Amino acid sequence: MNKEFFKQLAQRSYGGVGLKVFDYYERINQAFYDNQLPLPIISFEIMPYGSCMGLTNSSKGHIRLLKRKEGVKADAQTIGVLLHEIIHFAEPHIKDKVLEGKPYKLKSADMTSHNNRYWLNEINRIHKIFTGEELGAKCQKVKSVNGKSKRVTEGNLTRKEFSTYPHSLGIDLCN
Repeated sequence: MNKEFFKQLAQRSYGGVGLKVFDYYERINQAFYDNQLPLPIISFEIMPYGSCMGLTNSSKGHIRLLKRKEGVKADAQTIGVLLHEIIHFAEPHIKDKVLEGKPYKLKSADMTSHNNRYWLNEINRIHKIFTGEELGAKCQKVKSVNGKSKRVTEGNLTRKEFSTYPHSLGIDLCN
């Protein structure tokens, strides 16, 4: 399938909003991934989990964005969620390059789709390209502190902040 097919699908499904979101996908793919990512189907849906704003299935080529009560929008919040989901979508395509030969998994059992080396290396890289500033996100690990197991974040961001990047930092990709 070619780019025109995906553009027509976006326009038929969501009108001008669909085209704008598709355009932002292409811009993000160009700016951060040198157009290496395949084209996904991007849809707006009611999410199955309460606070979930997006879901990605890289193997099926699908990015799902939250359909809000007020309808579909291509505003700063939606584009932030799009970037977040593109980072997940890109993982199977660029993981080896991003990890630079280092193991993917953490030594603790606390690995999630956000608390892993790929995610943190990638948001650090993208943040530096976009803002010119170091982000300093690092994994949260379970360590023994005063004889008790405690989650410790070694970087500059809390787990919530790095798990909800870029919206947790108020980054507006539309400007």
